[in-house]
Amino acid sequence: MTAWADTVQEPPLPPATLAEPGKPLPAPEVRVLIDISGSMKRTDPRNLRAPALRLLVGLLPPEAQGGLWFFGEDVRELLKPAPVTDAWRKAALAAAGRISSEAPFTNIGAALEAALAGWEPAAAQQVRRHVILLTDGMVDISKEEGVNPKARQAILDTLLPRAQQLGARLHTIALSAEADHDLLQALARGTDGVYARTDDAAELQRIFLRLFEKSAPRDALPLKDNAFTVDATVAQLTLLVFRPPEAAPTRIVPPDGRAVDEAQAARLPGWRWAREEGHDLITIDRPLPGHWRIQGALDPDNRALILSDLRLNSLPLPNTLYLGEQVDWAAWFTEKGELLKDERFHNTVSLKLATGPAGEPPRERFVADQGRGGDFVAGDGVINQRLGDGLRPGPQLLMLEASAKTFTRLIRHDFDVDPTELMQIGIEPVGEGAARHYRVTASVDASRVRASEATISGLLDCPPGGPIPVGLVAEGEGFVLDLSPEQSGKACSLKLRLDGRLVNGRPIAWPAPARPLAPLPGGAPEAAEGQGPGGGWPVIAGVVGGTNLLAGLLAWGLLGFVRRRKQQQIADVLKGFATS
Repeated sequence: MTAWADTVQEPPLPPATLAEPGKPLPAPEVRVLIDISGSMKRTDPRNLRAPALRLLVGLLPPEAQGGLWFFGEDVRELLKPAPVTDAWRKAALAAAGRISSEAPFTNIGAALEAALAGWEPAAAQQVRRHVILLTDGMVDISKEEGVNPKARQAILDTLLPRAQQLGARLHTIALSAEADHDLLQALARGTDGVYARTDDAAELQRIFLRLFEKSAPRDALPLKDNAFTVDATVAQLTLLVFRPPEAAPTRIVPPDGRAVDEAQAARLPGWRWAREEGHDLITIDRPLPGHWRIQGALDPDNRALILSDLRLNSLPLPNTLYLGEQVDWAAWFTEKGELLKDERFHNTVSLKLATGPAGEPPRERFVADQGRGGDFVAGDGVINQRLGDGLRPGPQLLMLEASAKTFTRLIRHDFDVDPTELMQIGIEPVGEGAARHYRVTASVDASRVRASEATISGLLDCPPGGPIPVGLVAEGEGFVLDLSPEQSGKACSLKLRLDGRLVNGRPIAWPAPARPLAPLPGGAPEAAEGQGPGGGWPVIAGVVGGTNLLAGLLAWGLLGFVRRRKQQQIADVLKGFATS
């Protein structure tokens, strides 16, 4: 017996993160794995892994935890996971000088196992755990036939699921065309990490900058033509200045107008200047409030990062969103760790949100904690926004800039929009005669979605009646929905939504594009006006009435009750779909 389309309750939009807006975020944990196999002599002849690692070490905030391992034939722990204190930072900088290219093999599995050790299971949305894996090769632990493929498969079968259970994001960097790109991509995608590929070791510094901003970002100041303003709350300023080959030495101009170069900085109290091939990293304790300038090349990756009691915080964003998906995001100010709700403070701050494809002019709009324009509740100290509308496939950039008379702040997030459709939908007519109707089938992309946790619901709109909620039933390895012959005889539109979890554990609500349904010839006659699009009920009532008049009257009375209940249910579901 065919089960016609029935109503279901639509679940709400899931959060992009389980962290609560306005509450302290968990401390970031960053664990770095550096390949020191012999092939690096060819792929990184100038040993640019070292300055890239020093850049990351110099940028990590003091609230972070860090760990460092080198790997080749075996795994060497240089720094066990610990808070990023001055002593830890000094040891990590020294360790970067010991990077070599001498090891005979590339034991990626053992390296990942070492980095994941010590973590307890947790949802990725509840922790900030990041593993950065840099390699130029593939799994290579033995010359014996069959050993390497088996070890590679063990990474996918054992270590990847373990990373997912631990909530760890695996960021993978392939430093050659010969690297196992399929493996590195699978590790990153399976944990919502970043996969980066480059054949030029000189690009490692910018890749490490991106991974720092993904894993342990710091407060930043907006840079306008290499100029920025420091306020009185800033305890420490860190400037990252990229320097093209043969460029003039970088100089920093404080508010007093006297330019400072590397040699002069060495004589100034509280100044530390690290000059590397390709960039300068300058740290200044208790910088003077006022207008500062960088005398150097304009570069989109230049940064002015700070430590301050006055912070602009935000929820982390997924590394990958799927085209059509929407997520709720939020930002908020804190002073000495306490949420700032004071309306007088918020009235003095202008917040400009810019989103769009990386490298293109962004869409800009002003946002505020006013309970409108995307914000949920006025005066709660949290600025909410729903992201997703208008995004295009490819790399995206989000920036939130705060400006007031006495300070400025900047938040930036980069992420990718994947155009992959997360479920495949089929619609075909089945049955004969009066029973002829549309059958809708759907299957999820098991490489991206946990099929066992997926549900599929939607809205069927058959004018002139209003839309009704429908739900697909799990059947075999997919899902099935049978429309009634009456529904199938009308010109309708079907919009389906997948709810569940990605393989990396992140909750997702993904709406498929609406599908038009042409009327099936010979479909059941349309219901009388006022009976709505739910064709199964009039048919049932007619059959029961033909059998017994009293039963028919009871059925029609039940129908009126169901219609009223269905109208309320439709209103509730439409409210949910309006947000998706």
